[in-house]
Amino acid sequence: MKVALLSLAFLSIGLGTLDAGVRAHLEAKADKIGTIIVDGKAGNGPYLYFTYSVTNPTDRELSLFLDLTVETDTPTTYRNAVDPAVERAVEQKMKKDFMNIAEMRSAKIGPGETKECIAIFGKVDPAADELNVVIRGLVDRVAFENGKRVIEDKALVFKYLRPGDEYHPVRAIHAAGKEWRVISREEKAYS
Repeated sequence: MKVALLSLAFLSIGLGTLDAGVRAHLEAKADKIGTIIVDGKAGNGPYLYFTYSVTNPTDRELSLFLDLTVETDTPTTYRNAVDPAVERAVEQKMKKDFMNIAEMRSAKIGPGETKECIAIFGKVDPAADELNVVIRGLVDRVAFENGKRVIEDKALVFKYLRPGDEYHPVRAIHAAGKEWRVISREEKAYS
């Protein structure tokens, strides 16, 4: 019953404009990606971190329910995690406070507001030369296009290269572009 009522409420909101352009979305901007040597949850060593900002360009308050992963060419995927030791070390290094994934789960972002965030991916395989930071949750999953309801998972991917010798514990990481990736898409006739 709750699902039916929620669906009706969503449809009544969406009926006014059946255009994909009205999807609620957040904007993300990459700040810094790097490694820092610290004694974190997995022991002492180099931990990969990614700092970024999220801005709400809409005129309504939105949830900050994001999911971040790093895909590598090794081919292992690493999930964003909370590691207080790594977070403190990065905040001290950059002289800034960041919002971590646990804090984001219950946070809202107001119209025009920007939040500074951090993602910590742990000890990434030193042999990885390609790092793709994948951010899901920036765009509403449901849209209406050409009389159809579209359920689409989109992710913003920031691409990085880490050339050099895997035996060097801290290697330079260089930006290699960004792209939107459609993870899955399903269309259903809207009636």
